[in-house]
Amino acid sequence: HQCTTTISKILLKKKKKEMGPRQPNQKAVAAKERKAAHAASKDAAAAKVNAAAEAAEWNKGSNVRSANRAAEAAAKADEAARKKREKADLLAAEEAAGAGAPSKAKKSG
Repeated sequence: HQCTTTISKILLKKKKKEMGPRQPNQKAVAAKERKAAHAASKDAAAAKVNAAAEAAEWNKGSNVRSANRAAEAAAKADEAARKKREKADLLAAEEAAGAGAPSKAKKSG
């Protein structure tokens, strides 16, 4: 009985050598890839949250309100200058077209 077991073990080893190296289970490989992709997406989300928290921490000591007010004032001045240019362009185009009736001059005062 023991001789048969030894012979069967030898035959199994020989058969395994003939079959070549063992291939990994395809389902297990796919599962590992999915797990890795999921972990990477979770890490990216966590990094995004950490970056937002760090940015908020850095903004605590900075003078953000003053910078925002200055930016709003600059935007308001740009808008006023744009409107003034548009009005001047429209008046110049109207005068060049020679509108039928003479326009009344506004009194400045």
